[in-house]
Amino acid sequence: MDLLEQISEHLRRGDDAAVAELTREAIRQGLETKRILDHGLIAGMTAVGEQFKAHEMFLPDVLLAARAMMAGMEELKTAPRPEVFPRSARSCSALCRAISTISERTWSGSC
Repeated sequence: MDLLEQISEHLRRGDDAAVAELTREAIRQGLETKRILDHGLIAGMTAVGEQFKAHEMFLPDVLLAARAMMAGMEELKTAPRPEVFPRSARSCSALCRAISTISERTWSGSC
């Protein structure tokens, strides 16, 4: 399993410490921030969304995965090529709003 797949797998498990460490390692190895974001972090959250939609994952697990995603995003801020980060941050912001909306619907009984 390559480094980006490991990031994605640990993100799906909600392991924020491992995601942060693996993201740092990917940066040290010289991987582009966009590649880390697209093929590691976003790939993991996409899988989480699919599992949630299929009722194979529950909201607390989604929130743990989102926390792991944010841990990886924090590491990307220190990457030598931060020019990719601002555009990607908008995607993360949209993801966080979606999670917030799901959470509100779940607690209000709308789902």
